[in-house]
Amino acid sequence: VKEACDFYKDQLVEYVDVPANSGDHAPELLAEKCIPPSIQTALSRLGIVKLYSHQARGIKPLLNRDIQRHVVCTTSTSSGKSMIYTIPIVSELIADPNSTTLLLFPTKALAHDQLASLRRFCTFAGLENASNLVNAFDGDTKRADRPLIRDTSKIIITNPDMLHCTIMPMHEEWSDVLKNVKFIVIDEAHAYTGVFGNHVSLVIRRLLRLCHLRKANPRVICCSATIANPVQHMVHLTGVAAGEIVTVDMDGSPKGARIYGFWNPSYLAATAVDDLDIVAAATNSPHGSNSAIPWNRSSMTVGCEEQTCLNLHQRMRKKKQKKKKRESTRCSTEIRGKKMRTNNDSALNVKSQEHGSIVTYGRRSPYTEAACLLSELIKHNLRSIVFVKARHVAELVLKRTKNRLPGHLQSKVASYRSGYLASERRRLEAAMVDGSLVGMVATNALELGIDIGILDATLHVGFPGTKSSFLQQAGRAGRGSRDALSILIAMDCPIDQFLINNAKRLLSTDLKSAVADPTNTQQLSHHLVAAAWEHPLNIIGKDQLYFGSKLNEIVLHLSSRGQLKRLKDSTKYLCEAEVSPARLMGIRDVSEDSVSVIDAATGRTVEIMDSDAAPFKLYDGAVYMHQGSTYVVKQLDLDSGVCRASKQNVDYYTEPRHHTRVAILGVERCCRLNMLSSSMEQRPPKDSVLVHSGGVNISHHFYGYNKRGNGDSKILEKVDMCHLPAVEYTTRAVWIQLPNVVRRKLRKLVGIDPDQYAGTLHAIEHVIASLCPLVISCDSLDLAGQCTRRDSDPCIHLILLYERQRGGIGIISQIMDKMKELLEIAQERIIACTCKRGCPTCIHHPRCLDHNEGLQKEAAIAVLKL
Repeated sequence: VKEACDFYKDQLVEYVDVPANSGDHAPELLAEKCIPPSIQTALSRLGIVKLYSHQARGIKPLLNRDIQRHVVCTTSTSSGKSMIYTIPIVSELIADPNSTTLLLFPTKALAHDQLASLRRFCTFAGLENASNLVNAFDGDTKRADRPLIRDTSKIIITNPDMLHCTIMPMHEEWSDVLKNVKFIVIDEAHAYTGVFGNHVSLVIRRLLRLCHLRKANPRVICCSATIANPVQHMVHLTGVAAGEIVTVDMDGSPKGARIYGFWNPSYLAATAVDDLDIVAAATNSPHGSNSAIPWNRSSMTVGCEEQTCLNLHQRMRKKKQKKKKRESTRCSTEIRGKKMRTNNDSALNVKSQEHGSIVTYGRRSPYTEAACLLSELIKHNLRSIVFVKARHVAELVLKRTKNRLPGHLQSKVASYRSGYLASERRRLEAAMVDGSLVGMVATNALELGIDIGILDATLHVGFPGTKSSFLQQAGRAGRGSRDALSILIAMDCPIDQFLINNAKRLLSTDLKSAVADPTNTQQLSHHLVAAAWEHPLNIIGKDQLYFGSKLNEIVLHLSSRGQLKRLKDSTKYLCEAEVSPARLMGIRDVSEDSVSVIDAATGRTVEIMDSDAAPFKLYDGAVYMHQGSTYVVKQLDLDSGVCRASKQNVDYYTEPRHHTRVAILGVERCCRLNMLSSSMEQRPPKDSVLVHSGGVNISHHFYGYNKRGNGDSKILEKVDMCHLPAVEYTTRAVWIQLPNVVRRKLRKLVGIDPDQYAGTLHAIEHVIASLCPLVISCDSLDLAGQCTRRDSDPCIHLILLYERQRGGIGIISQIMDKMKELLEIAQERIIACTCKRGCPTCIHHPRCLDHNEGLQKEAAIAVLKL
C-alpha cells in the first residue's frame, strides 16, 4: 500500500500479527465407530477424514440416547459448528425414519444457505429424496407447498417468526412433527439479544411446552459466535437447566495467519467536502441503521409547523459575534515495535451561517479510505468485503469505490444489505461464490454465516460495537487455513479513537455477554395470551417452569382485563380469541408494515423498507441511493405502502429537518451518583447529584429538509413539509439532575453564559453515549440524547440518554449501575483530546441532529470534575 498508493499518509497506526494454528483433531471419534458407517461415508465424500476436537466434544453427548444433554457451541467463525448438529440429526433420521428436527435461523438468507448443505449431506449419507426430507419453511415458501412440507419433511429449516405466527398457532396440524421432534437447533444464537432476543426466548418456551404436551423431549443445540456467557445465554434463551448443558468453547479448527490492521484516516488542514464525512453524515433518518420506531397511526399527532423559537444552541451562536479561531493541534504517536506514526490531531468543524455552507477541518472520510483500500484489493484480485453500519453508507462506499476503479473492474464490486429483494441477494451471494464479484460493501446482513465463498480480506468502517461482532465479521475472511487480512478503519468518534490508539486492548479485552430477558413483563404478557390460545395455561402446574414466577400475577391481571378466561373450578386459563394473538404480534423490533420503493419509469420494485424508517428516508423530494444509482422520491404513500422514485443524476443531496421532544413519564429509580440504590425512599441531601431512570415518551417531528450541494455542502434550498405525522413511542431513559450550585460554579470557573448550559449538557450526553460499549453490552447507536433543545422542552436542563429501541432492552439499568465509571472515562477521554472547543474524537456525535454546534467542551470538563 505504501509503495503503490497515492492516498497513503501514515494512516496505519498499528498492526497485530496472529500466527497460524494447525488445529486440534479428534480421530478417536471415528475410530470408536460411534458414528454410523453411512455418516462416515458422507464425511469421506466431503473430504473430512478427521473431526476437530470441539466437534467431537459436541457430537458425543448428542449421539448418546441414554442421557439427556443439550449443547452450546461458541467457537469462531468457520470452525465447522454446523457439523455438531448435522451428524446427530442425520444419524437419528437413519435410526428412526419418523424422527423430526426443527432448525431455527435468524434470517431467511442463512436458512436457505444451510438448506443446500444439509441436503447434500443427506444424499451422501445414502438417504433418498433429500429434497423432500429437508425443506425450508419460511415466508418465501409458497402456500401450495406448505402442507406437503409439513407432512413429508423430516428436517425443517425455519425461523422464529414462522414458529411464532404459523407453526405454533396451527400446532394441531403440526402434531406429527412436534411429537417426533428429537432436536431443536438454534443457530447464530448470539443474534438473539435485546427485544428480539426476549421475544425469541418466549417463543422457544412455547415451542418446548407444545412438544412436552405430546411427550416429546427434544434436545436443544445452540451454536453461537464467541460470547462471554454461553451457558447463561442458552438458559435465558431456552429455559433448559444449566446442569444439562454441555459447553463447547475450545476451538479445535485450524486457522491461517491473520493480520489485524488499525487504520486512522489522515488529518487534513482543509479538505474538499467529498473527502470528509459530511455527505455520509447526511443520513435521511434521525435514527441509527439498527433502530426502529413503532408506527402506530391511531395514536399519532401531527407535527406540522417548525417552531419559530431558536434552540439554545442557535441563540448562543448568535451572541458570538467574533469568528472562531481555527485551531489544530498536532501530535504524533509512535507505536513500540512498529515503524509507523500517526497523526492524533483534533479538528474544529465550523458551519458558515452566512452562506449555509460547511467548511470542515478534520480527517479524511473513513468511507473514502474504505473505498481506496477496497479498490486496491480488487485491483490485486483479493476477494474482500467492507462492513459498514448503515444502508446509505454502503451505497456511498460502493459509488466511491467504482469511481477509483478502471472500467473493466467496476462490475466486480457491489453492495449487499437488507432491503434488497430476495432474488437480488441470492444473485449477489452466487456472484461472490463463483468469483464474478471480487468486492462487496455490506451492512451486518452479511455478518452471519451466509456462504459467499472464500475471502482474503475484511474492512471494518467503524468499530461494530462489540468485540464479538468484530471477530464475527473478521472471521468471514481466511476460512480454514487460508491467511487473511482485517483492517479496522476508525471513525472520528470517541470509542473508535480510543480503540485505534489502544489496539491491543481490543484483541485482549474480555468478551461482552449476550443478553436475553424472558421475564420482561410487557413481552411476557403478550406471549402468555398466545400460549393460552394454543393450550390452556395452568398457573400452579408445569407452566411455571416455562414462564417463571411472574406467571400467576400476570395471568390474573390479563384475566381481569378480559384477555384470558378462567375455566370453571380450575386453575387453568384460556384465550377465546377467534384468531391467534400471535398473528397480531411481531417479534422483531421493526414495524410490521413495509414500504416498497418503485422505479417510476419501469414499475420495478427497487427495494423494501420498513415503514418506521420511511418518513425520514423516503420523504417527497428525498435523494435516495441504490446500488450506486441516485433516485429522487416523487411520492411517499404510507397508507398504501408505496414510494415512487425517479432515477436521475442530481448535484445535491438531502438531509431531513426534524425535532425530537422527550417527556418523562415517571421515575422508577432514584439514587445518588456515588451510592446507587433502588430505594426511592432514601432522599439524598439537597445539593447532591441525582441519577434517575424511568419511562419517557419520544416524539420525532419531521417538518422539512435541506438540499445541499455535493461539492461544498452549501444549502441550496430549504423545503418545508407539513403533511407527515409525528412518530411517537415510549422507551426508557436515564437522566442526571444537577443542583443549582453547579450552574453557579460553572459561571465562576469558565464564565459560561446560562444560555450555553444546554450545550454543556449535550456534550456530556454525546461522550457518554459514545463510550458506553466500553463498559456494558450495547452499541453507541442504541442510545440518543436531547438534540435541538428548545425553550419549551421539559427536559432542557437534564443530562439525559434514552434507548432508541421502543420499550427499551435493558441498557438503561446497566448504565445506572455503571454511571460513575462512565463519567470518569468520559472525563478522561475529553481531557485527553488536544482540541480546544470540541471535535469528533471527544464530544461530537455522528447522529447529532444539531450538527454538533454549540457544544461546550471546557464547561463539560468542569461539570464532570464537579
